[in-house]
Amino acid sequence: MSDNSEIRDLFELLDKNKDGRIDFNELNEYFLQQNRNVLGINSVNSHHEQTKKVFDLMTKNSKNSIDLDFRDFVDYVTRIDKKMEIIFKNLDFDNNGNIDRDEVRKGFENLGIILNDAQVDQLLKYLDKNNSLVIDWKEWRDFFRFAPHDKIEEALRYWRTQTFVDYADQAIPNDYTKKEKKSGFWLRNLVAGGLAGAISRTCTAPLDRIRIFLQVHGAETKIGIIDAAKNMIKEGGIRSLWRGNLINVLKITPESALKFTAYEQIKILMGKEGEQLPTFQKFISGTLAGFIAQSTIYPMEVLKTRLALRKTGEFNGISDCIRKIYKTDGLKAFYRGYLMNTLGIAGVGIDLAIYETLKNKYQNLYPENPQPSVLALLFIANTSSTTAMLSTYPLFLIRTKMQSSSNTKDGILSIAKKVYATNGVLGFYKGSLANLAKVAPAASIGYISYEQVSKYLGLKK
Repeated sequence: MSDNSEIRDLFELLDKNKDGRIDFNELNEYFLQQNRNVLGINSVNSHHEQTKKVFDLMTKNSKNSIDLDFRDFVDYVTRIDKKMEIIFKNLDFDNNGNIDRDEVRKGFENLGIILNDAQVDQLLKYLDKNNSLVIDWKEWRDFFRFAPHDKIEEALRYWRTQTFVDYADQAIPNDYTKKEKKSGFWLRNLVAGGLAGAISRTCTAPLDRIRIFLQVHGAETKIGIIDAAKNMIKEGGIRSLWRGNLINVLKITPESALKFTAYEQIKILMGKEGEQLPTFQKFISGTLAGFIAQSTIYPMEVLKTRLALRKTGEFNGISDCIRKIYKTDGLKAFYRGYLMNTLGIAGVGIDLAIYETLKNKYQNLYPENPQPSVLALLFIANTSSTTAMLSTYPLFLIRTKMQSSSNTKDGILSIAKKVYATNGVLGFYKGSLANLAKVAPAASIGYISYEQVSKYLGLKK
């Protein structure tokens, strides 16, 4: 347990304005200034939300929810330290006051996770601040003080998630333990992600429809985002801004389920079932799983584009759209633009490569603080994702044009020539501003929605 002098030092560190109380802004500033990503997140919006969680927990027994004094802080620290000490002792199998490599391995094996030597070392290194190759109580306590858990399973899952946090994980299925699969945790997590995605896509659907419209008609009409929105509202009313959104939402669940199933089967074929894959293997497996899922649901992508571009009265719903496309263009119409879509998957690789390069550059520049801060991670992530998007955007523009056209003579080269002849290189980036504009709100809404749905489904407290 911590003594009062140690708690006092931490309190004074958090109390930035020295008024004898800690408020939300002071706690948030403390987390932002940490060189280590205390909460294991990589965006300012999610950082703010996670800080709120910790602050609510800290003020749980306080007389007010605005700030807390030293007595309230001591109560919080004592309460949390007791919980984390119990978990620490449960992992310290030989009761020598330290958690070593074998105990880490055994703890995760009891959870159903098989780790190799490199992964065990990585877990140790994440908490081991004095390079002793073991974790003492102080190192354990300091790591979990602002991310407490009641059960050993929750603590180990959190530790694993933060240690192996990988930018590629955003586009790659999660690794679930046998216990998580058996308990249905994976299914609830899949449902939570699907519902959060549905809410996020619905909220940003107008920008997505504008992006599609500008990709297909931007060169001829020479209008921008505002004028495109005005024209849509004039033609079909406010509701027309959400055309194509239903099919976009409906494809979330089958795509996620297919990706998860394919990913698990690939792991079995690799002989890695139940294991935490290394980054490179996870990226390859996840990319293949994404390719399989995308190939299967690709006709829904074509339907989304056609429905988003439809004029009032052109299609009477999804089934009518399917029937008319098939009657006019046949089955092959549902796979127009498929090659461009497949090539666009390279964007994930570009994103990951730039992210890892910049992160390694940061670690070389600041070897004493190898874990980038939240703001540094935000800059790195935005730089890599924006570069990847701009690199592959022309492929997706050509794909969207092919999806929207019934003219089979409009092949990749002919469309590319027309775009360049009309607007030059900039023609390949029509609609990109609308696409960039939806990224931040989509991520924020998706994160908040996921957190709320997760609580409802019992994934989080």
